[in-house]
Amino acid sequence: MADYLDSQIELSEANIQYDAQAKAVLADKEVLAWILRGVVKECQDLSIPAIQAGIGATTIGDTPINPGKTTQAINGSANENKVVNEGVVNFDVLFPFAVPGKNEATFIINVEAQRKHNPGYDLVTRALFYCARLISSQLNKDFEIPKYNDIKPVYSIWLCFNAPETLQGKMVKYSLASESSDETQERLNHLHIVMVYPKKEPDLDGSSLMQMLSVLFSKLDATHKETILYEKFHFTKSDTREEALRHMCNLSLNISEEAMKKGIEQGRELGKRLANLSMVRNLLANGVPSDVIRKSLPDLSDSEFADLLKEAKEPENETQKKQ
Repeated sequence: MADYLDSQIELSEANIQYDAQAKAVLADKEVLAWILRGVVKECQDLSIPAIQAGIGATTIGDTPINPGKTTQAINGSANENKVVNEGVVNFDVLFPFAVPGKNEATFIINVEAQRKHNPGYDLVTRALFYCARLISSQLNKDFEIPKYNDIKPVYSIWLCFNAPETLQGKMVKYSLASESSDETQERLNHLHIVMVYPKKEPDLDGSSLMQMLSVLFSKLDATHKETILYEKFHFTKSDTREEALRHMCNLSLNISEEAMKKGIEQGRELGKRLANLSMVRNLLANGVPSDVIRKSLPDLSDSEFADLLKEAKEPENETQKKQ
C-alpha cells in the first residue's frame, strides 16, 4: 500500500510539473498569436508578428480570479482589495490584447488548457463564470460606475484535449445574442467563450490553428515538434519555448511509462493474489487443513496468509464485490 501511495504521489507531482510546462508553452507569445488569429475576429487578417505586438504582459498559472486581484495581474498595478465571500479561482494564462493602432488594451484574454473532457461539470458554464469574473474585476481599474461603456470585452478560450472523437478538430463559439434586429454589434461584443478541441494525433489537414495545436500538444518528441513548427508554421527560434517543449515531452513520456509500469505491477500482484485465493479455496473444499496450506505459501507473511484464508472462506460473490 505504501509503495502504491508513493507511486501515486510521484505521478501526481509529475502531472503537476507537466501542466506547468504545458502552460509555459501555451503562454509563448507566438503560440498565443496563432490562437488569437484562429479565434478572435479582429485578428483574422493580421500577421502573426502584428498580433504578437499587441499582446501585453502575460501571466501564467495561479492568477486569481478574485475581484480586486485579477486586474493586478493584467495591469501590473499593486492592489490588495478583496471582495468577501467571492472565493478565489486561478487562471492558466491571462493577458491584455490591443488591436494594432490602438494604444490601450482592446480585449482581456484568458486561455485555459483542459485535459479532462468531463470533469464532473459543464466546462462552458465554468468558462462563463471566468468571463463574469474578468468583467467584474475591471471595476475601479478599467471603468468606474456609471461609466459601463468603458468595460473591456473578454475572451475565455479553452483548449480541450482528450475530447471525444466526434468533437476533435472542431471549435465552438459562444457569445451574447439579441432577438432585436436593431442591436449593435459593439454591445454584443463584451463576452466570448471559445471551446477548441484539438485532435489527439498530429493532423496537418485541418485549419491552421488546429494543425498547429495538434502538433504542439501531440505525443511527438520535442525535436520533431520543433521541426514542424519551424518548417510548416514558420515559427521563429526560441530557446525558452524549445526548453519548455523538451521538458513537457520528457515529462509526458515519463508519466506514460511510469503509469504503464505501475499498472503492470499492480496487474501482476492482483493476478498472483487471485491465483493464491483460488488455490486456497480449492484446497479447503477438499478438506486440506489450513496449516498444511500455509506451508505451500512460504512467501506470504502470517498476517497476509490469515487475510487470504479469511477471504477464501467467504462466499465467492462477496469476494467479487471487493475486487
